[in-house]
Amino acid sequence: DLENSPFYLVQQTREWSAMPDECGRELPRRAGVSSFGFGGVNAHVVLEEYAGGAPRRQSTARISQENPGLVVLSAKTPERLEDYARLLMAAIEDNGWDDDVLPSLAYTLQVGREAMEERLAFIVSSTEHLREKLAAFLVGKDGIDDLYRGQVKRNKEALAVFSADEELQEALSKWIAKGKLHKLADLWVKGLAFDWGKLYTENPPQRMSLPTYPFARERYWVPLTANNAGNGGASPMLKRNGSRFGDAYYLGLVDRVVDGNLSVDAAVQEMSDV
Repeated sequence: DLENSPFYLVQQTREWSAMPDECGRELPRRAGVSSFGFGGVNAHVVLEEYAGGAPRRQSTARISQENPGLVVLSAKTPERLEDYARLLMAAIEDNGWDDDVLPSLAYTLQVGREAMEERLAFIVSSTEHLREKLAAFLVGKDGIDDLYRGQVKRNKEALAVFSADEELQEALSKWIAKGKLHKLADLWVKGLAFDWGKLYTENPPQRMSLPTYPFARERYWVPLTANNAGNGGASPMLKRNGSRFGDAYYLGLVDRVVDGNLSVDAAVQEMSDV
């Protein structure tokens, strides 16, 4: 009985109006959505509309010729790393990002992406500077200034020792304080992990939407051959496709349950016997 309650069932298309609180102010619209599976698996989710939020944090981080920034990329393989660099360059060109975006771009790649095996780091002073270095990397140019590339596995054992060394950690803090990004970039591409937040003395930039990981577009379907083309697409390891759900069998089973001629338990048992 939902009468005199804040709940109601949506049985037809209707306007979704916000409900008022005790003072007459509109509350965020909320809804419960349920999904009931034929096999007894049920799911329920409660949704609430977004109604503002905390004020956007202002950051004083800036990247310039006098104060360059460190942009990092990593991937599982060299091929994926090149694809990642290509996606990032395309995003810069397609969106027309200016230098105001660069701190958020660098920060997002530093803290918002997993550091993987193949690594690439750029020290840049502008968005155009970054785009040029990405383009040079993608055409295989050698000797690119302020570009660092490395593989974690080649230096894993050595850096495992250094990571726990107090003197190295102290040196890292000094390099960060003095803006010696070259040393940080060189160690990061070799596998050293450190707290990116130390690069920002005050509020760090906001994260932004950037291209996500470029997974390899590889298919692993069983190829359709002359041996399995005539058996309804069944796996070549099967002699035949015994499923009867491709015809009217499944619908007929549901009709029998709806008409009361078959119990749900009996229908489930019959399906499991097929």
